This record gives sequence, C-alpha cells and structure tokens, in this order.
Amino acid sequence: MPEPKHPLKVFLCHASTDKPKVRELYRYLRKRGIQPWFDEEDLVGGQDWQVEIPKALATSDAIIICLTKNSVDKEGYVQNEIKFALDKALGMPEGRIFLIPVKFEGCEVPFSLSRYQWVDLTIESGYSKMMKALKFRASQLERTTVELPKRAIEEENLAIEKATKEKVEREAIEKATREKAEKESAEKARLEAEELAKQKAAKEKWEREAAEKTAREKAEKEAVEKARLKAEELAKEKIAKEKASREFAEKVTRERAKREVVEKPVRSLLIIISSIILVAMCLFLCVFAVFPVVTKSDISSKPVLPGISDIRVPFFSAGEDIYVYFNLDRTPSSQKFESRWFHKVNILWTDLYIPIGYLEYTPVNIDTRLFFHLKNPGIVGEYRVDIYMDQDLVGTKTFEIYPK
Repeated sequence: MPEPKHPLKVFLCHASTDKPKVRELYRYLRKRGIQPWFDEEDLVGGQDWQVEIPKALATSDAIIICLTKNSVDKEGYVQNEIKFALDKALGMPEGRIFLIPVKFEGCEVPFSLSRYQWVDLTIESGYSKMMKALKFRASQLERTTVELPKRAIEEENLAIEKATKEKVEREAIEKATREKAEKESAEKARLEAEELAKQKAAKEKWEREAAEKTAREKAEKEAVEKARLKAEELAKEKIAKEKASREFAEKVTRERAKREVVEKPVRSLLIIISSIILVAMCLFLCVFAVFPVVTKSDISSKPVLPGISDIRVPFFSAGEDIYVYFNLDRTPSSQKFESRWFHKVNILWTDLYIPIGYLEYTPVNIDTRLFFHLKNPGIVGEYRVDIYMDQDLVGTKTFEIYPK
C-alpha cells in the first residue's frame, strides 16, 4: 500500500510590518492544500520563537521570501531568516526549487537573492506563476497540493480581481491623497519660503537700515569730532598767533626801547650836525652875499675869443672868463637850448652842486657848435654846465677855477 503524500510545507519569511499582506497569502495557500508556516498562526503561547522559527525553516520544503520596501530596508531578525534560507538553498541539488522571492510591491531585489527568479504578485498572473513553482517543488518531493474546483477558482479570481481593483483604487486614492498632501506640503513650503523670504528681506532691510543708521551716526560723530578738533586746532592757532603777535609786539617794543637808547645820542648828534649844516649854509649864503653870484647877464652864448675856449683842458684862472663849446652833428634852426651852471661845494663830506645861473639860446642858422661864455664869478672851485634841448639833457662839461 503506497504511503500517503503529505502537503507541501512552505515557510513564509517576512517583515513584521508586512503581516496584513502575508496573512492574505497564508489563506491563499491554505485553500490550495499547502501547509504554510506563519508565525502569527503557528506559534502558540509559551513557545520560544527564537527556537521555533529556525526549526520551521529547517523542516520546510520551500521558503517564500516576501519582498517589500520594509523587508528589504529593515534591519533585524528577517535578515537572519533570509541568511538561513540562503545557506540551506546552497545545500540543495542543482535544479531544485527551494527559494521563491515574491514581490508584494515595487521594490529592489537584494543582491543576495538576485540569482533566483522572483515572482511579481502585483500583476494578475503573479499568483498562478507562484503556484506553478510550488507545484513543481511538490512534484520534486512527491508532496500534495489541492486543485480547487473551477467555480471556486473563478470565484477566487473574481475576489482577487476585486481585491486587486480595490487595491488599485485604494492605491489611486492613496496616491491622490499623497499627491494632494505633497501639493499642500509644497504649497505650504512655498508659502513658508515666501514668508521666510519676506522675513529675511525685512531682516536684511532692518539690518541695512541699522547699518546705514550706525554709519550715519558714526559719520556725524566723526564730523562733530573733526569739527571739534578743527575748532581746537583753530583755537590753538589763534592762541599761538596771539602769543606770537604779543611776543612780536613785545620784541618790537624792546627793540624800540633799545634803539631809542642807542639812537637818542645819535639824534642829539644829528641835531648838532643839522645845526652845523644850517650854520654852514648861512655862512655859505653870507659868502655869496660878499661875492657876486652869477646872473643871467653874466652868461653869453657867443664866444668873445673864438677858438681859445677848448675845454679839453678844463682849468681856468680866477681872473679869466669861462668859454665853453659843444660839438653838434647838426643844430636845426629855431631849436631852443638851455645851459644850466652849477658850483660844487662839499658840506660834511658830501658833494653838492649849487645852481648859479642859466641861459636860454635859440640858434638862427644851422650851427654845428654851441658856444657859451660865463663871466668868471671870482670863486675858486669846481663847476659844471649842463646843456638841455627841449628839457632833455644833451651834454655836460665840468671845469675848475684856480686862484691867480
């Protein structure tokens, strides 16, 4: 009598957060005569799950690894279960099906499981492919599975389609809700960003105004300080200038006092000298009162002794008359000439020329010489005669009269 076949034992490896989805898979497998091991159903109170789970893994005919974002990314005991399953799969003969990764949602398959063909349960044909793999494994181990009646399968397919439709609708609603939440979040973030930008602009404006105010106050303070320093500098300069003026005035006063001390005898001496000069002039006038002063009638423009009045030897005896001539390149007629005669005297070591007479002369014809005759005044000394033409000096001669 042949031994009865046992149902296929399948361990459901999953993350604790994925229990609702795994629970549906558990029911699906139970209906098809498969014996799934699910900790929520197979662990009883008081059992040590750290002992029972490895035991269930070791006695399973196949292991379904439920892949979701939670199980892929989660750290914890589920990773130990996957590692144990991989170690056991490595001991299987070639061509045996043992590990079946199934995806409950879109997620990345871990690199350690990438060598095994995975089944996507999010599509309509996913469950049939999974059952095909389990039946193939059951045939390898001569285990049993249950074929549901066609009507039950149709009802189940309808239920699956309904569940899938509800899931799609739910996911659409969740997506719409999520998009709405994201949109609201983005709008909120935009409003917050605008508010932050306004606050930042207001803060920057306030800081800029505060900086400008500070700079203005600093500039005003510096200007006031500069004006104060300038005023102090001007006051110091004024004080220094007043001090310098006062010192200069005092110095001038002192120098004046010193000069007065020195010049007082000089002034007295000058008064004495002035008195002496005055007396000398009086004496000089008295001398001229005794000796006749040359008058206009004593001067003639015509020589008495022509040819002997060459003044190249400017010496005359006290008893001789004076004859003077001047050579001219050309003497136009009707040109007015004037001779001015001076006597040289020395008063206090100073040479003075005292005027003693003058004579105007207008030539009738064109002459080349001008002759002037001075009657001897009878006073010895040095004399000078100046010839002017229309008030312009054109010639000068000097001569001396010696005693007889």
